Amino acid sequence: ARGVRSESLNPNVYVCFFPPKQKIHTERTMKRRGVTPAASGLSRRAGNTITKHTNAFHKIQVAILLLFLAMLSMVLYSVTSLSSSESTGDTGTHTSLQQFVKSHKSSLREHSNPSPPESITVDELITHSISQNPEKPPPTTTAFPKNKDGVGWVEGEKRVKKRLTKLLERQSRGLDLGVPITTRFLGDATPLWEGEDLSNTADNTEEHSTKEQSHTFPIPTTNKSYTIGILPTFGHHRPSVDAILAFAEGYDLPQYVIFLETLRQTGYTGDVVLSVATLERLARGVEGYLRSYVLDIGEDKEGMNVVVYTVPWLCTNKKGETVNGVKEGMSLCTAPFYHHNGIPIPDPRAARPVATARYELYWIWSTRYEGESMMLLIDSRDAFFQLPPFVGVERSGGGGGGESGGSGILHFFEENSTAINIGKSSFNARWIREAYGKESFDKIKAKTVICSGTTMGEQIAIESYLRAMVLQFDETHCILKGCDQGFHNYIHYFHVLENATGIQKTVTHEQGSATSAVNNLAALRDKPLKEHGLWDPKRELILNWDGSTSAIVHQYDRDKAVNIVIKKRKDKLVAEWKKTSAQAVERL
Repeated sequence: ARGVRSESLNPNVYVCFFPPKQKIHTERTMKRRGVTPAASGLSRRAGNTITKHTNAFHKIQVAILLLFLAMLSMVLYSVTSLSSSESTGDTGTHTSLQQFVKSHKSSLREHSNPSPPESITVDELITHSISQNPEKPPPTTTAFPKNKDGVGWVEGEKRVKKRLTKLLERQSRGLDLGVPITTRFLGDATPLWEGEDLSNTADNTEEHSTKEQSHTFPIPTTNKSYTIGILPTFGHHRPSVDAILAFAEGYDLPQYVIFLETLRQTGYTGDVVLSVATLERLARGVEGYLRSYVLDIGEDKEGMNVVVYTVPWLCTNKKGETVNGVKEGMSLCTAPFYHHNGIPIPDPRAARPVATARYELYWIWSTRYEGESMMLLIDSRDAFFQLPPFVGVERSGGGGGGESGGSGILHFFEENSTAINIGKSSFNARWIREAYGKESFDKIKAKTVICSGTTMGEQIAIESYLRAMVLQFDETHCILKGCDQGFHNYIHYFHVLENATGIQKTVTHEQGSATSAVNNLAALRDKPLKEHGLWDPKRELILNWDGSTSAIVHQYDRDKAVNIVIKKRKDKLVAEWKKTSAQAVERL
């Protein structure tokens, strides 16, 4: 087999190429003989063709040689596959690339085309898209950028290996297990393998499911032997109630008071789970105030219940110097979230801003609740409540099973689409480009910004969403403060959450709409909110565009008039609490 290079690719995939120095058939000669490049699998770009022979004897020789190469490749595959199975002890499970080889050979046995199987030209061999809808961009950057001629063919052995290796690495983490693999050997975009159930070891290469399969994001622990090790500092979770989750580290007492008191005044009786600074670093009065809302375990009375975590963050500044605290999110931090055999282990992830790491913390908290519990993830620094947070919000009612099949509804909340979009916002544009590149940014730059500071849904949907958010950091390693909003917009606009386990659908709410539980105000800075008709100074209420009262107000501090009123309200609430707590101490 002189001149033929063969290089194995784990697991047991052999990709053979004919050297370009040999003479090649012209397209005219191939058509004259009734053979087209698409049918023969030969590519002008890759130069994977066989030598032109005019002598019939030479043709027979070539045919015999090619048959010998095909048999040799199959023997090598069988031997290495058997060796791999014996060394690993795995005789029942095939990876997606192994299924590709098996399916490829099955197709060759039934195909009469004399072209050698090893000379197959690849057209979009791996498509990093769970959905085959061409109108929907793929959830990750395509593995095969088009060449200068606009063709997605692969040229060169190293490039094929690089991209197949990328797919193999993703599949080892449970991603892209159902991607279609196509080949020009059977015709343009003809599926050679569309993604079988990997747990099925039967040879079903002739049966291709057209139904989109659900996919499950990997759990953030990174290792099945790791367990969640972080526990509440005080307070306890009540699994059957609704819950509001917030990262609230580094604030003074008035900030906690305006958040919790306005929530209590709406009649909310669920859990509020907070991550705060370690107890010795809490601002004066904060610990006592938070403990006042902790219900005793087994207490029958209903009421708002606070659960507090104090995470021992290990943080460094941009120079790599150790710092105390998260420094308003500007530090890069790690935390010992997990245990191995009951022993705390270092953070398996690289240091990142706490604005990114909080989604891992939220995921841990979400596992403490039942599937039908409603959950709100919210920035606590610049938010307050005017109405019960979950009243009127659409639910699937399927968190525990039923007709929805054990899935829930996610609710995303937009910023004002007239004032800003992803491309017009220098911050949002940078987060998308930094994490996903210019090509992805260009595809969604005209889209409305969706705020990552407020997300709502049933626990079963929130838990799946949080897995996806943690996964975005694992894949992009974006360490900019704010990249979490880039992740949030990317997974929505690139349809990463579609067909995800636990998520029935995602509902996106326009800013200030009457059906939106959250009113995001940050983009409206061209004039005061009163002039927009969104602030009623007499009643001191934030309004929706139709004049109805907003249930949850987010980013209020961008408006001067509203900020002044809320500051006065904070001072009043703090004074009332101090008076009440002093009276309680006197009674004791």
